Amino acid sequence: MTTEAGPSASTRERILEVAIPLFAEHGFAGTSVRMVGQGASVNVATLAYHFDDKEGLYRACIERLYEDLSALDVPPPGPGVDPLADFVRTAWAYVRSRRTHVRLLHRHLLDRGHHHEAFRTRWMTPLLHAADPLFDGLRPDLDDTGRRLILFTSMHLLVRFVLDDPADLADSLQVDLDDLDATMVRWLTHLVRAQLAVP
Repeated sequence: MTTEAGPSASTRERILEVAIPLFAEHGFAGTSVRMVGQGASVNVATLAYHFDDKEGLYRACIERLYEDLSALDVPPPGPGVDPLADFVRTAWAYVRSRRTHVRLLHRHLLDRGHHHEAFRTRWMTPLLHAADPLFDGLRPDLDDTGRRLILFTSMHLLVRFVLDDPADLADSLQVDLDDLDATMVRWLTHLVRAQLAVP
C-alpha cells in the first residue's frame, strides 16, 4: 500500500518538472499558476498545498536548480590528459545538459537584479573547490579573488554560449553541429589559458 508521502512527493516533483521550463521560457511574470497546474494536471488548490503561492513555487524551482547544479563532479584527469581542457570539457557538457536550468537562473538575475542566495553556497563555492587543484597546479600564486574572477569570467562566457540554440551557434560559427562541442571546448580552454597566463 502506498503511503501518503509517496503520492504527495511525486505530485510535488511533477509540478516542479512542469514549472521549471515554464519559468525558464516565460519568466516569473509570464508564468501563471494555471499554466503550471494545467501542465502538471493538478488544480490551483494542490499547488497552494505544496508551495503556498506562485512565489513559493518559484523559490522551490530555483532551489531545485541549485541542488541539481551543485552535483557537478570533476574527477581528476587520467594520465596524459590536459587537466585544463578536461575541466572545461566537463563544465561545458554539464552546463549544456542543463540548459533549461541556466536559462531560468539568468532570467532570475535579470528579473530580480541579483542572484538567489544559494548562488554562492550551492554553486560557486563547490565550483571553486572543484577548480582548486587546477589553480594549485597552474597558478598557485593566484589569491582567492583572482581565482574567483577567472572562474566567474570563464563560467559566464561558457553559460553565454550554452544559452544559444546549438544549431544556431554552429551556424553562426560555421562549424558542423557534430563538431560544436569540440570547437567550444578548444576555444574556451584557449581563453582560460590566456586568463591564467599559462602556455
